[in-house]
Amino acid sequence: MRRGGLQSAPDHQLHLLASVAAIDHMDLWSREGREQDRWLSAAFLALAIAVKLPELFLGVPITYLVWRRLGWRMFASIRVWVSSAVALVPPSLWYAHANHLKAMTGLTFGIWERGTDKWGNLDLLSSPRFYSSLIFSSLIERHLVWAGAALLATGVVLLRGRRDLGTFSWWVGGAIVYCLVVARGNAVHDYYQLPVLLPLSLWIGRAIAWSLEPAPMTPARIGARTLVVAFVVLSLLRVPHFVRKEIAAAPLVDIGRMVENITPPGSLLVVVDGGDPTLLYHTHRKGWHADTRTLTRAWLEARHAEGAAYLVALAPRFALPDAAPELEMLQSAYTDRSNRSDAYVFSLGDPKSAGN
Repeated sequence: MRRGGLQSAPDHQLHLLASVAAIDHMDLWSREGREQDRWLSAAFLALAIAVKLPELFLGVPITYLVWRRLGWRMFASIRVWVSSAVALVPPSLWYAHANHLKAMTGLTFGIWERGTDKWGNLDLLSSPRFYSSLIFSSLIERHLVWAGAALLATGVVLLRGRRDLGTFSWWVGGAIVYCLVVARGNAVHDYYQLPVLLPLSLWIGRAIAWSLEPAPMTPARIGARTLVVAFVVLSLLRVPHFVRKEIAAAPLVDIGRMVENITPPGSLLVVVDGGDPTLLYHTHRKGWHADTRTLTRAWLEARHAEGAAYLVALAPRFALPDAAPELEMLQSAYTDRSNRSDAYVFSLGDPKSAGN
């Protein structure tokens, strides 16, 4: 039986692309009635949900688009139910498979555990600090860099009274539901707000387009153009922040490259990472999670019997006194192939005689 593992992290660009495509094709079907758009929308929605489970919130604007064309008849339409199955059954099967992998290997992003950074954080919903942090620190400061927020407000004023923007309004409504359901994730990780930015871009884009129209310069247009320049400049000033984050991850990248050089392609690993999949991801290998508290010789031998060839760990994982017995067991039983002082690569297929 083949062990599962992480081979790559979910691609944010992919789920955003699939989200836009799902909304776009359903909007075309709602307006023009072409059946191919209905099924393309369902396929892209399935892809978006499979990549990122919270994309379920797209059901809010898509339900609106179906209602816009069919009204209450949508509930009696066989094609609506079949297209819904096309969108929901494939990702359901994928997540059932992911749950099976979790049961076998411990590899998971924690999507099932209520109260993690994924969903079900009811305590946050009663905290005013959560809302102020989400709106001002995350959306306005980090993503919209203040000038973008002013452009957003300008776009809302310019498009007020438009009755053909229901798609975007319901899209924003679905995004709000998503922020509330996945409260802690949105409070901790700024990239969680990327799906929210998609519908907001309509109003920001309208403000930018209005500011650049070839029209007589008025104080309002001068102010809008100033905001556009500030939006670009402040966005560029955010780049060093992301560069610093990449630099901080560089040691894990180097260790992953070292593991790649030591272990043959396709080798299965036991990674002592406390449930964080980042190190395993950088090794470009598959395998099992492990924790110093549950790491025993019997458990390792069981994993080795299932195909695990190496154990990989960061040295700081064993720095605490209560992890010393596990490190002593590994060093006495297996050969360390690592050439670094900050990581271990124990060969499980090469036990020392003293450990037999």
